[in-house]
Amino acid sequence: MIVLFNQSVGPLYISYIKATRQVSSDEIVLVTGTRFLQGAPEGVQVHKACTYDNSSPARRISTWIYFILQSLYFLTKNRKCIKDVDITTNPPFIASFIYFWLIFIRVNAKCHITIYDLYPEVLFDNQLLGKDGLFGRFLTWFDSVAISATDRLFVLTPAMSKYILQRDLSNIKPEILPLTGSRIAKMDLKQQILLREQYTLPLDKKIIIYTGNFGINHSVDLLVEMLESLSKLSDEYIIFLVGRGEKAHLAKKFVEQNANCARYMDFMADDDFSALLDVATVGLVSLSPAGENLMFPSKVLTYSIHGVAVFGLCSESSYLSKYLKESGYGETSDFGSAQTTAYNLLDYAGRCSLSFIEAIQCKAGSQMRDSQLVRFIKGTVND
Repeated sequence: MIVLFNQSVGPLYISYIKATRQVSSDEIVLVTGTRFLQGAPEGVQVHKACTYDNSSPARRISTWIYFILQSLYFLTKNRKCIKDVDITTNPPFIASFIYFWLIFIRVNAKCHITIYDLYPEVLFDNQLLGKDGLFGRFLTWFDSVAISATDRLFVLTPAMSKYILQRDLSNIKPEILPLTGSRIAKMDLKQQILLREQYTLPLDKKIIIYTGNFGINHSVDLLVEMLESLSKLSDEYIIFLVGRGEKAHLAKKFVEQNANCARYMDFMADDDFSALLDVATVGLVSLSPAGENLMFPSKVLTYSIHGVAVFGLCSESSYLSKYLKESGYGETSDFGSAQTTAYNLLDYAGRCSLSFIEAIQCKAGSQMRDSQLVRFIKGTVND
């Protein structure tokens, strides 16, 4: 049995699961908090665990801990038939808990780790924890133990690889995971009209959407300031904000003050969210300067497989900026003035015609194939 651990599964990991399914004939079990309303990946058994809740720091941490405990219980219950474990850093530090637990229950299994967000460096760079303090040094050691022992280590960006190598761990060679996803077909026009009516989205307005985390690792204050300028510059757009997090109150306040051109929801069911993306023109992503090299917003892939153009709020030197330019899925604007950024977004949104969106869909259908990921998981991508 191959056991996959990922509390919140997105398009990238779904492609990863499909590729793993092609590589291995073993039974595959996914332990996750994600609810697959449109069906789980074919040939994979889903073991439902605690869903991630980022609505407050207390709920974020408690749902992380509960998911880890459920994962350890699953390993204990199925220890006699586990061959491989495949772990993402979602939640943080779960790889180390699983590593020590496998030793405790005497299970000798191969281990693969995929790093989505690099902890504890995220805590250090956001000045939430001192790197040289006792607890900071402990977390670095605790996280590094599992990384040192893993059979293969996957990261999403070259910057993450550099941070790992700076830990000076022996025999560790991080591999950069291909960022892929499978295209999703859009709704027909009648369904899109019904959706707009459901969420009071005028038919003559284009939709700019931000979805995901309003947390400390995202420049929510800069995002809201830019959207304030945008709402004053143009009345052609409806701004739809979806998400939770420590800074969600900023998004709520903006929507309350701009109810004629903005909408906010703290949560949407997967099928409704997927439908909303079908009527969106531009999807926004943001990264704080402190966290831009330690994480990659997976919502970029969510947007692109729906044919939604991406506009990133990040520095020009970030990997996100480089990725969007090289892939052709979007553009970015650095942390300049709010008005300048709003002008850049308006210019980009104006260029996102139907033909442009269709071109993005075409790329999502042709370039973002699973074959490269299959070769990668086999270990032959660089052969």
